[in-house]
Amino acid sequence: MKDVSSALQAAAREEETLRFPAFNAQAALEIGQLLIRRARADGAPILIRIRAFGMTLFEYAFDGVTPDNLRWMRRKANITELYRRSSYAIQLQVEAGGKPMAEALSLD
Repeated sequence: MKDVSSALQAAAREEETLRFPAFNAQAALEIGQLLIRRARADGAPILIRIRAFGMTLFEYAFDGVTPDNLRWMRRKANITELYRRSSYAIQLQVEAGGKPMAEALSLD
C-alpha cells in the first residue's frame, strides 16, 4: 500500500508540474511533430492523439498501429476526460481500493 501511496503522490506532483502555461492548436502541432520525430528515432510504432477543448487537435498513427490500439487510447482518454486526472493516477487510486479497474469504474 505504501508503494501505491508514494506513486499517487508522485503522479499528483507530475500532474501539477507538467502543465502548459498556454496551449493552442499550434502547440499541439509542434508537440505532435516532436513526438513523431522521437518515435521514428526510437523505432517505436506509436499512435499519437492530442486533445484539448473537446476536440482532437493532432493525430498520427504509425504503420503497425491496430484498431485495438485505437480502442485502448479511447478508453484512456475517456478516463482522463471523465476524472480530469491522468489514467495512471486513476489506476493507482483503484489499486489502492483493492478492486480491479474494470469493476471499480464500471467499465465494459
